[in-house]
Amino acid sequence: MCWGLDSSGQVGNGGAVAPTTPEEVNGGLAWTRINAGRETACGIATDATAYCWGYNNTGEIGDGGTEFSEAPVAVAGGPGWAWIGNGDYHTCGIRAGGEGRCWGYNLQGQLGDNSTQNRPAPAAVFGGITFKQ
Repeated sequence: MCWGLDSSGQVGNGGAVAPTTPEEVNGGLAWTRINAGRETACGIATDATAYCWGYNNTGEIGDGGTEFSEAPVAVAGGPGWAWIGNGDYHTCGIRAGGEGRCWGYNLQGQLGDNSTQNRPAPAAVFGGITFKQ
């Protein structure tokens, strides 16, 4: 369930309305985690597939493109996600084995991949670090 500002589809209900009460996220998925960011929301479904929706100008949905979506779109890489969190125009997740991956806006190097290039799909965090959260 999501609610609030929906200027970029980040509520995930398929409409550009700002609901003041919880509304079901489109797609009929069951979730183990949902995280809301500035203009993008993401979640992990019960099958460990990560999904994101909303603003996507710099690739923060993680599907390899830059088109925004008002409904959940699967993050590239298939199932196997354990954690996901949104930042300002970027997203990071942790794979089941502890590998950190980030995608989206990266002008200040916030993706941790040893670059300042935007990434529209998950890129491994540099250094071989194992993450829990």
